[in-house]
Amino acid sequence: MKNSILLLGLSLGILQFTYAQDTPKIEQKQTIDVVPSAKELDRDSDVMGIKYHQIYLEKPAESIKNVRYKESETTDELDGELSEDGLKILLLNYTRRGRVLIDITYKDGTTEEMSKGSCFIDPVPPM
Repeated sequence: MKNSILLLGLSLGILQFTYAQDTPKIEQKQTIDVVPSAKELDRDSDVMGIKYHQIYLEKPAESIKNVRYKESETTDELDGELSEDGLKILLLNYTRRGRVLIDITYKDGTTEEMSKGSCFIDPVPPM
């Protein structure tokens, strides 16, 4: 994805330089925001070889269970593993963007059903 954005930026820079010589100067600077679609992001994850995603926790957890998509009508669960320090959840089969629900038991004895949206679920790049 970074390569795609870099190439897009370089292309825009070359076009701007080429056409800037023949066009009058604009007083105000204009910017164009390019936001990739979810399909492009998923495709980039496939191209980059990303197989795992992770969620960071605010306090150490002891266990997790019932890791699932919120809007899924099926009972299929996601495969989730808790890190050794209990501060990260590794999702093994997070294949589509969406909110995830997880039942968590923390080391201090409290429990909760945590809900995290795709903005808080980070891809783990291959090493």
